[in-house]
Order: sequence, then C-alpha cells, then structure tokens
Amino acid sequence: MLLILGLIVFVVLFALMGLMSLSQKKMLTPESVLTFTKESPSKVSFAMHYNGKSIGAVNQLQAAPLVNSSNLIIAIEYARQAAEGVIDAEQLVSFDDIEAFHIPKLEGDLHREWLAQMKQARYKKDVPLREVAKGMLQYNSFANADYLMHVLGVTEINEQLRKLKMTKHDPIYPTASALYVEDQHAPLNDYRKQATAIHASLLQTPKAAQQKTAAKKHAALKTWAERLPKSSAKDYVSLVKKINNGTFFTKELYVYLTPLMDGLLTAPKAKEHAEHGAQFLSMTASAVNGIVYATDAAGNRLEMAIFLYNLTPQEQMKLSMSLNNFFDQIVTDPVFRERIKMQANQ
Repeated sequence: MLLILGLIVFVVLFALMGLMSLSQKKMLTPESVLTFTKESPSKVSFAMHYNGKSIGAVNQLQAAPLVNSSNLIIAIEYARQAAEGVIDAEQLVSFDDIEAFHIPKLEGDLHREWLAQMKQARYKKDVPLREVAKGMLQYNSFANADYLMHVLGVTEINEQLRKLKMTKHDPIYPTASALYVEDQHAPLNDYRKQATAIHASLLQTPKAAQQKTAAKKHAALKTWAERLPKSSAKDYVSLVKKINNGTFFTKELYVYLTPLMDGLLTAPKAKEHAEHGAQFLSMTASAVNGIVYATDAAGNRLEMAIFLYNLTPQEQMKLSMSLNNFFDQIVTDPVFRERIKMQANQ
C-alpha cells in the first residue's frame, strides 16, 4: 500500500514539475519583453533599426546603466591599436596577470568558464591577447576588460567615444576595480579617480583573497550598480550599425574586430537565419542590457539595443531569461518587427 501511495505521490510531483516548466516556458517569450516595454516605459531605453531606418524606439535617448555593454568600446580600441601596430594581438599574456584583476563570482564566475576553456584549448600558463579580448565579450569577463584597460589605456578607450560621436556616453572606467574603493558613497568623480588609481596598482600590489571577498560584497550594493557608466539605446544602435555595415572602420581594423564577434550570435533561430551577427546580454540584480545585430543572406541588416533598469528581482529574472527568445523573434520574424513598430508609434 505504501509503495502504491509513494508511486502516486511521485507521479503527481513529476506532473506538477512538468506543468511548472511548461508554464515558465510560456512566460519566457518575446511577448514578455514587448509587454514590459509597453507597460513600464520608464524602465526602458530601446531602439531598433532595419536596413538603416528606425522601426521602433522607446525612450531611446534615455541614459541607462551599462553592465558589460561598454566592453564593445574596449573591443574597438583593441582592434584599432592592433591594426595600427600599437599592440600585438598575438602577444602572450600570463593568466596570473589577468588574475590580478579578477574578483570571484562577479559575473556569475563566467570568467572561470573562460579560463577552463582556454586551458582545455592548450593554453596552460598564458594566452594570446586576442583571446583575452574575445573572452571579454563572450563571457562578460570584468577581469579581461580591466586587463585590457591596463594594456590599451583608459584615456585611449574614452577617446573612442569622441571618435564614435557617443557624446552622451559616461566615461568608461574600471568598474571592477571600483569595488575596492573604501567609500562606495564618495562623490562620483572622486570615486572614478580612486577606481582608476587602484586599477593602476593591481599588477604591482595584487589584492589578497579576503580583500577580493570584501570587494565582491560591494557588488551587491545598489550604489555600485547605479555608478556603472550610462548611455542610451540610440548610442548603442548607432555603434553596432557601424560594426554591422562593415565599411565604417578601416579594413585593417575589421581584420581584428570581426574575429572577436564570430560565434557571438547564439540565439538559435537568429543564428540559423543570419549570415553573420552578434549578440550581447549582461545584467546586474536590477538591470539587463541586450544588444544584437545581424545581416541575412539577402543583405538585410538589423540592429537593436534594449537597456532595462530599476527592475525588481522578479522583473530582472523574467526579462533576462526572455531576451534570447526576443533576439530570435526580431531577427527572423517581420510580423513581430511590424508589431514593435506599431506599438512604438502609438
């Protein structure tokens, strides 16, 4: 009798788990993102272009916190310096030097996944600089971004903002190193200066494990998330249009930039549909950044940026898990793109 009751309980629990999973999948749809932009526009900066023309925008000029999106600026400066011979993309970088900039679990510890992949791919003690740049984009690695700031120069990276005419963009600074700033409520300019000074000292005086643990706790503070550099969806659509058209930068720069983007379009339908493209998804506890660009076999080009901020934990979880489906839909479905256009014009 007990065995029969146990089997019944198991079957009921299994069925409930299945229903919950099905319910979650229904929730995590492109509709979730579309509905949110309509119902909570004050938490949205969104812009999308198709074949060079705007087909939808919601508060596209609104500055929103950038999580890892500004890594695209770092990638462009890396490609420029490599193309001009300022740096060598094949230069070997010690994993120990990158570790000096690493704060455990800052990006869900995707950085550790990057390290494991590199070491599996035959890089045991050091890795080419080009792989550091690619890992920064592919794994949202704060450590790789901060290391590249050390190599390229923070001033040179911010000069890219002027060249790209992203004049409303906040200055880029070492946001991971900022977690070591003792007074997390210091005036913003002082805070950035202290973060940059700490960043400059990390290779010579690496932080101890307990200091890294304390810095990780600062990442949970609302202050750190609010002090991330800010920019708008319009700025980032403009940026990825320059990458996507393949002609804005010099041919030599694209030689180094394009390999960083290869393989970064992972939304399954979009990946199958597009000839080339890339996507970027990053988040904090209260913000989600989504960027995608793609060109299909007929030469149609799409670029989209969506920055969601001031989110509740429930909103953050639902939206971050829905964006991959949203990427798929906007890249492959003209009817869905038309719906976005109609909603934006209401």
